[in-house]
Amino acid sequence: MGQLNKNIEDIYPLTPMQHGMLFHDLLSSGPQRPYIQQVLWRMNESVALPDLQRAWQHVTERHPILRTFVIWEDRDEPIQIVCRATTLPWREVDWSNVAYDAIEMALEEHLAADRAEGFVLTRAPLMRLCAVRLPTGAVQMIWTFHHLLIDGWSLSLILAEVLTAYDALRQGLLPPVAPGAPFRSFVDRMA
Repeated sequence: MGQLNKNIEDIYPLTPMQHGMLFHDLLSSGPQRPYIQQVLWRMNESVALPDLQRAWQHVTERHPILRTFVIWEDRDEPIQIVCRATTLPWREVDWSNVAYDAIEMALEEHLAADRAEGFVLTRAPLMRLCAVRLPTGAVQMIWTFHHLLIDGWSLSLILAEVLTAYDALRQGLLPPVAPGAPFRSFVDRMA
């Protein structure tokens, strides 16, 4: 427990929306997980995956909500806990030898298995990335996350920040280092 305490940056309650999502997530079972979200996009063959991975880790370090997990057992009310540090799960898959006409089916199977895997809500981070190298050389990116962390408005902001950090890294520059706005300030305004 002492090691966990050293990695705790902040603790605060869930928003009413997060509370509802947690409730429904705990009631769900099987492969249909209502709050597991997946965002897909393709990048051309010149993408530097190590720099992209570093950009994602950088953005994760900047934003407390991306380093958050939830606990609810043996508590009157669930809380979210922000870790000081966490490593973003990153996988690379090589489908460059998969027949072109089998890619769509392979992708559907991969997405279904990824959704069914879900997340352990008591362990950060509640997101992961997968880079799939396609026969064309392009890379299919898959960002899987729990909706407890990210809403539709924040989604585009995070992606834009990742691409900005990636561009900086590709130019040999350091991405912005100032911490992002903490989600706690939003939670405090709601109280």
